[in-house]
Amino acid sequence: EKPKAKALVVACFTGEGVSAYLYQLVSRLVDPAEIEIVQMQSLEKAKFLKQLEQLSLEKELVAIVGTVELNYQKIPFVPAFDLFQRKKVLAFQELLGPLTTSAEVSHALAKEFASSLDVTQLFAQIDTCLQTFRNEQEVLLENSVWQALSVHLGFLIDKLIKKQLPPLFPNLQHFKAQNSLLFTQLKNYLAPLEEEFGVTFSFDDLAYVAKIIYNNQIKLELHSV
Repeated sequence: EKPKAKALVVACFTGEGVSAYLYQLVSRLVDPAEIEIVQMQSLEKAKFLKQLEQLSLEKELVAIVGTVELNYQKIPFVPAFDLFQRKKVLAFQELLGPLTTSAEVSHALAKEFASSLDVTQLFAQIDTCLQTFRNEQEVLLENSVWQALSVHLGFLIDKLIKKQLPPLFPNLQHFKAQNSLLFTQLKNYLAPLEEEFGVTFSFDDLAYVAKIIYNNQIKLELHSV
C-alpha cells in the first residue's frame, strides 16, 4: 500500500488571523513539498473534528498547531504560542522529521569514501556535532539543510583523509571578517571531528560550511526563552 502524503494542520477560531500567521511561520520551517500545511477553523469543535477525520483518511497527520489544545488520535498537538519561542521552534522541527543523516544515505555513500572510514560512525559523529551546535546556538535551518550539511562535511572529511585539496573560498578574508563569530563557533563545534578523524579544517573549509548556514538560516523574530 502506497504511504499517505504528510500534512500538518494550523488552526485558530476563524481559520484566518492567527492561523494565517502560523501558516506563514510553519511554511518557513518545513518543506511544503514534503509536508502539506492545511489551515482550518476550530471555532465549531464538532465540525473541526470532522474535518480532521476526513483529512486523516487522505493524509498522514504529523501534527496539529492551534490556539486551543486538542487531543485527537494521539497526533502531537503544538500550542500556537510555543512557536513564538526559539527553543520551542527547535523542538517543533525535531517533531516533524529527522535532522540526522539516514542509514540509507550513509549506506549508499559508503562506496564513495575511503575504505578506512566507518561511514556509519562518521555520520553519527558529524550529526552529533551539528546538533550540539544547533541546540546550543539555537540555529534555525530546514531539516533537509542539516542533512545536506552533514553530507557536505562527510565528503570534506573524506577528501582531507585522501589528501585531496578542497576548493578555495572566493573573497575569504572579507567573508571571514563579516562572519567572525560564526567562524569561531564552527571551529569549536567541529573540533571533535578533527580530533576523531585526524584532519584539520582550513578557513576555506569553514567558510563553505558558514556560507551554507548563512544562506539558509531561517530568520524569525522570536524570543530566546
